[in-house]
Amino acid sequence: MRQRFSLDIPETLEDACDPAMMAVIVYDMQAGVVRQLPDGGAEAVERVSRVLTAARAGGYPVFFTRHMSLPARLMGAAQLRTAMAWQHVDDPEKVQSQCRGVRVLRRLSRVSVGVLRAGDSWRRRGR
Repeated sequence: MRQRFSLDIPETLEDACDPAMMAVIVYDMQAGVVRQLPDGGAEAVERVSRVLTAARAGGYPVFFTRHMSLPARLMGAAQLRTAMAWQHVDDPEKVQSQCRGVRVLRRLSRVSVGVLRAGDSWRRRGR
């Protein structure tokens, strides 16, 4: 691996795929989204399952996330257009926000939240 400006520059696939610097992110695999797929999501679930099995075997951290809508007054043009299509309305004034807020566990609400930036690494338990 080479370096420039204190950045590691991977030269091989092995260099790039370091579990200390990479994670698997699973996006929008909740039941309501997956069941909209043509086969009810069976193929997508099978493929994601294979990826998760390989990631866990390789020691990669796995994070699950989902799409979250903003309140309508904060939506940008793209999110308003998407909401109009999903809600089958022809006027942005008719868009209903699907935002229900996010509740943080009381125990965690006092913890400051850090930001993980590209190039940062993180510690995992047991390592």
